Amino acid sequence: MKPWKDLFRTHILERGLNCYEEGCVTSLEQTSTGYMAVVEGTDYTEALNSRRFV
Repeated sequence: MKPWKDLFRTHILERGLNCYEEGCVTSLEQTSTGYMAVVEGTDYTEALNSRRFV
């Protein structure tokens, strides 16, 4: 299996890290289909299905 970071484009990883480091991630929870996060300052919601990575 590939390392999980190889599953994302570099700019997506950088954007996520920036959001986390700036304190924009206000909640994170595991759901039955993956993870759901609330990120302040975003205009859209995008769900990540973690089953793709297992």
